[in-house]
Amino acid sequence: MQAGIVRMPPHVIAAARACILETAAAAPGATLADEFVVDLGCGEGGLLIELARQGARCEGIDILPGAIETANTFATARLQGG
Repeated sequence: MQAGIVRMPPHVIAAARACILETAAAAPGATLADEFVVDLGCGEGGLLIELARQGARCEGIDILPGAIETANTFATARLQGG
């Protein structure tokens, strides 16, 4: 079997993201301080930013050139209140 890139339709990605964020916010007052999250195909890092705000340590991985640099810039701005 040959390895390859699997492209998910945007509606599937949006549904998965909503489910992850809903689950993370399910317990009022709970934090993700003891959690480590890896997002494969992180893009601009939007999901990781939300989880980092809840205390998770996060790592993003993306195959697209420049995606991690863009994600770092975006995350720095968003996590500093921008």
